[in-house]
Amino acid sequence: MKKRILVPIEEPRGMESRIFEHFGRTPYFALLELGEGGEILRIEFPPNEGGHSGGFTHDWVLKLSPEIVLVRGMGPRGLGRLKSAGISVFQTDDETLKDAVAAFVQGRLRELAVPCHTENGHDCHRNRG
Repeated sequence: MKKRILVPIEEPRGMESRIFEHFGRTPYFALLELGEGGEILRIEFPPNEGGHSGGFTHDWVLKLSPEIVLVRGMGPRGLGRLKSAGISVFQTDDETLKDAVAAFVQGRLRELAVPCHTENGHDCHRNRG
C-alpha cells in the first residue's frame, strides 16, 4: 500500500533536506509518496502557505492529504487537528529527511502522543524529556 508522508523542512535539498524544528512555522514541507517496499515513488517540496498567510499550518496541510506526518514535535492544536482527520503523527530526532524516512520505513519511530505545552512555543520540540 502506498503512503503519503509529510515532513517540515528548512529548504528543499532533496533527501538531504534538514528537518525544521517548528512544524507551524516551517518554510517548506517535503511530501513523499512511498511504495509498498518503502521506496520513494514521488517527492515534492511545497512551501508552507498556512503559517504565513494568517491561517493555520495544520489546516493547510490537510489540503495536501498526507496519511503520515513526521515531526520533531507539535503543539496541541495542530496535533489534535491532524489526529482528528485520521493522520498519524510520528516523532523523529533525525536531522535529515533521508534519515527520518529511513527510520519510519524501518519502524523505529514512535507515534507522537504528547504535544508541546509552552507559552511561547520555543524550544519545546527539543525538550521532550
